[in-house]
Amino acid sequence: MITFSWLFTPWGKRSSYGLMGLFFILICVAVFDMQKQFRENHFSIKNTPVNQTENNPRVRETSMEVISKIPAQHLFGKATLHPTGDVPISSLQLQLIGILAGLDDHTSRVIISEAGGLGKIYRVGDNVGSIRINAVTPNGVILENSGRLEKLPLKREVLTFQGMPKKLLNGA
Repeated sequence: MITFSWLFTPWGKRSSYGLMGLFFILICVAVFDMQKQFRENHFSIKNTPVNQTENNPRVRETSMEVISKIPAQHLFGKATLHPTGDVPISSLQLQLIGILAGLDDHTSRVIISEAGGLGKIYRVGDNVGSIRINAVTPNGVILENSGRLEKLPLKREVLTFQGMPKKLLNGA
């Protein structure tokens, strides 16, 4: 049977502390070595020989060529412009009841009623009779009517402040 009673002697305690210290030092050295290797492999700028740069098409591009390609990359997505400034308001018998705005036109929905009837749900590209829904904006819908763009605004009621509410109970 193996006994570990020597660990409880003064020299046993000292030697166990020494072994723990040695293991701690070895672990620290290993961690620092891994960090050094990681930095060398991932963050170092390596000089490539001249003969390798001539054959590599990525290295041949100058910085101006790379910079000139940036606007065409759509780094943050394509911008969709809704021409709402010069578009006339539609005189059609349509009423925009509500807008369910999504992240883009394909996920947005609108509720439109025809001639005071019940509202129906439409999205960009759908037809309301012979009128096509071209775009959804926060304040309305852009319609395409026989090749012309028209704006169908969302009618909003103006809220008025009526003062402080009266007491509901006599004692309160």
